[in-house]
Amino acid sequence: MKEKFKIQDEQYSFPYHHLVSFQPFNNYSVMSWGIEYYIYINKVIDIIKKIEFKSLLDVGCGEGKLILELKKVLSSDKVLSGIDLSERVILFARAFNYNNRAEFKCKNISDVSDNYDIITLIETIEHIPDEEVSSFIKNIFNKLNAGGSL
Repeated sequence: MKEKFKIQDEQYSFPYHHLVSFQPFNNYSVMSWGIEYYIYINKVIDIIKKIEFKSLLDVGCGEGKLILELKKVLSSDKVLSGIDLSERVILFARAFNYNNRAEFKCKNISDVSDNYDIITLIETIEHIPDEEVSSFIKNIFNKLNAGGSL
């Protein structure tokens, strides 16, 4: 790759063209949700930074925003993984987290074989059908290492 294109490629860290929507713009609905999300994700990151851990699994990771932000503030030896039931959002997560050594898979928590020191559920539990919540939570706790954090 030519040097000038290599520099540009390294600086291109977000597909900013996709921020523009060609639908009628409603500033309130976009910004109010975004500000709320930013505030609580920031709080979650502050909590995680205070915990000694080696591995983290984000269940229902969506497009991988939490892991992207954690990779910016944690040491590189942390193993950060995300799972989601949507293949589409896993593809986004892999794209947004390109080259940061995080792992994203399309799978259910019951199909996860590893255990983790931290498991996060950001905007996830409300999508679990009521009759499955109990078994979902049991699966989560079965994937936590002794002394792990949820």
